[in-house]
Amino acid sequence: MAGHGGRRIEFLIPGLFGPRPAPGAPTASVARDLALPVLERLLARGRRVAGGAPGSDIVTLSCHAFGLHAPAEGDLPIAALTRAYDGAPPDRRWWVRCDPVHLRLDFNDAVLFDWRRLKLDELEAGSLVAALNEHFAEEGRHLEAGCPDCWYLAMESAPRLRTTPLPRVAGASSRGYLPEGPDAGDWRRLMNEAQMLLHAHPVNERRAARGLPVVNSVWPWGGGFLPEAQATPWAALCSSEPEALALAHHHGVEVYAPQAFRGCLAQSQGDLLVVLGETGRCVQAADPEAWRGSVVAFEENWLTPAMEGMRRGVCTELRVSVGDVASFQLTRQAARRWWRRPRRFAHWVEALAGEADAPRRA
Repeated sequence: MAGHGGRRIEFLIPGLFGPRPAPGAPTASVARDLALPVLERLLARGRRVAGGAPGSDIVTLSCHAFGLHAPAEGDLPIAALTRAYDGAPPDRRWWVRCDPVHLRLDFNDAVLFDWRRLKLDELEAGSLVAALNEHFAEEGRHLEAGCPDCWYLAMESAPRLRTTPLPRVAGASSRGYLPEGPDAGDWRRLMNEAQMLLHAHPVNERRAARGLPVVNSVWPWGGGFLPEAQATPWAALCSSEPEALALAHHHGVEVYAPQAFRGCLAQSQGDLLVVLGETGRCVQAADPEAWRGSVVAFEENWLTPAMEGMRRGVCTELRVSVGDVASFQLTRQAARRWWRRPRRFAHWVEALAGEADAPRRA
């Protein structure tokens, strides 16, 4: 349902203020000479607001925006939601994602490769899933592939388990993000056995010969029962992020593709949520130049038309949220505060990076 008191447009864009700087590096150097007049005006004339999501990954932010929160001893139930979005009939079982991943060995560590770049096809995924199902058949565990890079496993009752969303781990060491909880040992064993089985699988041999990353593990995450659909403030979603699309599908929210954003501003009614994950992925990939390009694209393709829409009265409030780092709100009235002179974007990168580092120094 639409919100009240004027139309709101909210952007969820983790990673907007850049990667954490390396020790000793100038904090704002990554944002050097970036000229973003529209974003700088919003930051200067708007206000910082509390109530951000407890996390900065695209999955947690999207769930928080739809009013979905993880239980104290469990996960956000992304698996059941994306499985239903993939077209599978909903049921009452507990579902968890067991997605195919590539772990890159780095000395005594294993870094999780960005799984979106695996580019598995259906035949490869089907062959790998069949091999895993044959191995785990005696335990009564059965994987199903909703799509080549989304694998699911069901249980009749919920294990005592906490996992980390895969988008949060991509590009990082997997060691600090392994499953936790009283039943975590069983799931870590499952991961180890899957690694041994997948290591010599013919699919991986062929992928290696073609110079492609091999699928050498699975990553369990997002376990839970399919939640009840609840009222949401959003009349429409504009995104290509699969988890956000699954949430919109579950709650009956109209969806627009990113390229239809300008038309969506003019056509749709009610509050609009925009979920953008590319900037955060550039941060995780430690690619500063790609990050700079994604921030410029946000300014030109998203924020500029939204601010133009505010000037024409299409919306009365804009919000830019980057999770637990910061959230900024600009109302139509505040946008007229011409006396608030903008500061360069590098200033905000510096200020917010220092703030984010403060708890670690304490």
